[in-house]
Amino acid sequence: MATPVPSRTVFLSDLQHLKAGDKVRFLGVECYTVQTGTLTLQHNYPPSTIPVTAVVNIDHVLESVKSMDLRTGAWLNIIGYVSPPEETPRTQRSHIKAKSMCKHTVKHDEIRVNVQAIILWPTGSLDIVNYETALEARKQLRRT
Repeated sequence: MATPVPSRTVFLSDLQHLKAGDKVRFLGVECYTVQTGTLTLQHNYPPSTIPVTAVVNIDHVLESVKSMDLRTGAWLNIIGYVSPPEETPRTQRSHIKAKSMCKHTVKHDEIRVNVQAIILWPTGSLDIVNYETALEARKQLRRT
């Protein structure tokens, strides 16, 4: 019997280095756009010159999401698959004037990575510095 591939916990900034189909887990939330069913996530760690934004399609998990989970500033655990832009057509509908909780404006040099969420849940209380330190240590272990 085949078992599911495990997800890999990454920083948002690491998403740009992964390929379509990679299963990932990460934290964050910036805002939610109703018409496109997408979360826009940012977490500028480690600080970089080019920001990375995750555009997360939540169509498959929408029924289990509570409105409090989508508020700006809430931290969510997200497990999903990196996807190429053409696999998330609702995010491409720029002609729709989207009702959005987003104050995020796309920067010219911003790197955007699409992810299809398969599960998400609230992080709850989070010590962000401790999270960053622990994930950095895990990355170092993977390199050795």
